[in-house]
Amino acid sequence: MNQGTETSRELESLIGDQADFQKWFAQAGPGLALCDARSRRPLFANLMFQRIVGYSEVELRGMAVEELCHPAERSVELERYCQLVAGELANYETRKRYLRKDGSVVSVRFTGSTVSGAEGT
Repeated sequence: MNQGTETSRELESLIGDQADFQKWFAQAGPGLALCDARSRRPLFANLMFQRIVGYSEVELRGMAVEELCHPAERSVELERYCQLVAGELANYETRKRYLRKDGSVVSVRFTGSTVSGAEGT
């Protein structure tokens, strides 16, 4: 058994079923967003992430993740995102700026990583 499989099983045992995961995700303290790798659009965003960027979860689903990035950081962030999806990076951490819905800028500590589905995507 590889470490990824062990980690997945540990996560499943800690979180439980999908309903438990959704409850945990929604109530997590840090801002969390789970994005589709192909479309780069958030599938889920917890309340804290929504508060950070000022958009509702429904609004976020209509946006590509780079639209939230400060214009000066978009090309670098898109490059890192593509590296994550391609498997060139396991994860990364950085300070970044988001553009909020009201036009203001908020600085955050960001950690990006990937999670593979059952079919490996």
